[in-house]
Order: sequence, then structure tokens, then C-alpha cells
Amino acid sequence: MITELTTQGWLFLGFFLAAGGFFIGSAMDGVLGVDGFGPLGNMGLLIAGSLAGGVGVEYTDFRANDPTVLAIIMVSGAFLLLALFVLTKLGLNKLGT
Repeated sequence: MITELTTQGWLFLGFFLAAGGFFIGSAMDGVLGVDGFGPLGNMGLLIAGSLAGGVGVEYTDFRANDPTVLAIIMVSGAFLLLALFVLTKLGLNKLGT
């Protein structure tokens, strides 16, 4: 579904991801503090995770024909990628310093 978007669909998705990613990335920066990656780093990770979830569902047998289900998968992918990077950073900080 996400790979079949038109140019207007990609522009809308890009704008929505950039705006939502910035606000949620800023909020996560306040929550994570020094354990996070800053507002723009969190934003980049959220956008990358969202796109990875949306494109990844295309290559599985999971049927996400409903836009609501696709949105839930994309939000889940965004927060899972951010959590993975934060946990990796915490683990490396615990081992290294």
C-alpha cells in the first residue's frame, strides 16, 4: 500500500512524518534526556522506523489493506526503532564508561 503512493501521496506522507516526527522527537527528548539523541536525532529515528515498518509490511504475508492498520504498524515501527537505539546506547554506555 505504501509503495503504491502517487507523488502527492508521498509529499503528504513526507510532510506528516516530518511534522509529527519533530513534535514527538522533541517530546521524547524531554522524556529521555541525556539517554536520547536530541530532538532531530529522535526525529530521524522515528521517521526511519516508521518508513521501515510501512515498507516492511509490504514484503510480508500480513495484509494491511486498511490505512488504520498501516498507521498502527508505522507508529509501532517508529517507537520500536527508537527503543532499540536507546537500549543499545544505554548498554554501550554501561559497558564503556
